[in-house]
This record gives sequence, C-alpha cells and structure tokens, in this order.
Amino acid sequence: GIVVFGINRPKAMNALSKNLVTNLSSAIDAVKFDKNCRVLINRSMAKGAFCAGADLKERAQMTPAEVGPFVAKGREIIGAWDKLPMPVIAAIDGVALGGG
Repeated sequence: GIVVFGINRPKAMNALSKNLVTNLSSAIDAVKFDKNCRVLINRSMAKGAFCAGADLKERAQMTPAEVGPFVAKGREIIGAWDKLPMPVIAAIDGVALGGG
C-alpha cells in the first residue's frame, strides 16, 4: 500500500532537529523491508513549508563534537531515501530550503 510520512514541526518550518532526524531514521528503517509498502510519500503537515533545512537554532547550541554526527546523520537520511526498494515521492507544498 501507500505509506505517508508527515513532517510536523510547524513552528520551526519543519527544520531538521536531532529529534526529527532520529524519528525519520526510525521511520525509514520501519518501511525498508515492509513488503506491504509499495510507495512512500513524504509530505509536510506544516502549512507553507516542506522543510527549512537544518534547525540552526538547535545547531548553535551544539558542541563542536555534536555537530559532526548530527550533519552525518542528516546526510545519511537523505541518502537513505534513494536506497529504499519502493518509489519515494516528495509532496512539496511550500518552501524547501537547506542543503549543503
């Protein structure tokens, strides 16, 4: 069937926090081998924003030792989308910022 991931941090325009990155990673792991999942849709639950990139306010509070693993985990998640065995659709309805 169809699985929908809804990103829901409206006050932060869905900026990628440590918690959101952890949750997305767990969600990806949960569908990775699910034979019932035929297509995955990523969508925003925040009006007007798909994702604002990294949560820079949270990142400013991290120690230098925390920044590297956080950035690496974010990149890992982005790479994980195209390694999934099912089609992944990003339903972008609003700003999509960030990158690197």
